[in-house]
Amino acid sequence: METLPEKPSENDCCGSGCNPCIFDIYEKLLKTHKSGNISSSSSVKIRYDLLSPLKYKPFILLNIQKENANCNIYTFKPVIVCNDVTNDFNGNEQSNFTTNDTTLKTIVDECINGILPYLPGQHVIMKNVKMVCNRNFENVNTASLSRSYTPVSLAQKEENCVMKLLIKLYDNEKMSSFISQLKLFDIVFFRGPFGDFRHIKNSKYFMICAGTGLAPMYPIIKTILLNEEDESIVRLCFACQTFEDILFREEIRYFSKFWNFKARIYLSRESTNDFNNRIRYEERIHLQKLTNDALQKQLRNERFKILICGSESFNKCMTNYVEKLGYTDIFVF
Repeated sequence: METLPEKPSENDCCGSGCNPCIFDIYEKLLKTHKSGNISSSSSVKIRYDLLSPLKYKPFILLNIQKENANCNIYTFKPVIVCNDVTNDFNGNEQSNFTTNDTTLKTIVDECINGILPYLPGQHVIMKNVKMVCNRNFENVNTASLSRSYTPVSLAQKEENCVMKLLIKLYDNEKMSSFISQLKLFDIVFFRGPFGDFRHIKNSKYFMICAGTGLAPMYPIIKTILLNEEDESIVRLCFACQTFEDILFREEIRYFSKFWNFKARIYLSRESTNDFNNRIRYEERIHLQKLTNDALQKQLRNERFKILICGSESFNKCMTNYVEKLGYTDIFVF
């Protein structure tokens, strides 16, 4: 049993000629729903009512797990707000949101059936508005902000519609300041999912990523390796600066035990001191930048679908290089 995507009202359209319009997003979402791309099981309820690309929905912060010095994994779970103030919030996203005189009652269900409608590699958008459970909304910054973050959890594997996000916190950055001040059981708002990537079984991927650009790759890899019927091949080239910056290091080591996954990690600012004692069994780590020559050596003229994720300059550089090598099946997150 599945719930249909929530249809926007005429008032949800801002009338500014946005591309895509909220109604375009709805039609695309409805088409995806009917095609069965979210779930192959008719018994699974897809919770479009809890996460929608059309409206911001409330989630409660359940856990913060440190991944490295600057990155944390934040665990969120949907909640129900028991009045219509969120409709006002969604209806005027560009203005400051001020409802300090309004107390919103929330329901946090321990058990939530179904799964959230995000796929591996898709992202969601967080807004810099929070509330404390059963208390008021709080405008933390003077200006309305939003940022995109990629779930590293698999929707179909999480109980109670939990969603886990890998988030890097930057110095002197407003959204990072907002997130760093979040406390457990604070409620924040998400909209999504967004992103056109769709994994096809028995594919052959060459993944090129830097820093938190690993985030969309991680759930794709996990989806493949957890499915015994999926014989997709994955080659990962992951660039970061030091050993301390390697994200999901133990998970990558574990993935490397599978016949269809290989990873190489490139450290651009790590010293050679004590290198042999710091590298772990089955790790392929190189003390160098991820260069064009290194990529060419790993690609070896094999046919791959190229997946790229990093900074804007990284994505542009890597895309230009693989195109020069003759690759045309390229997806940039």
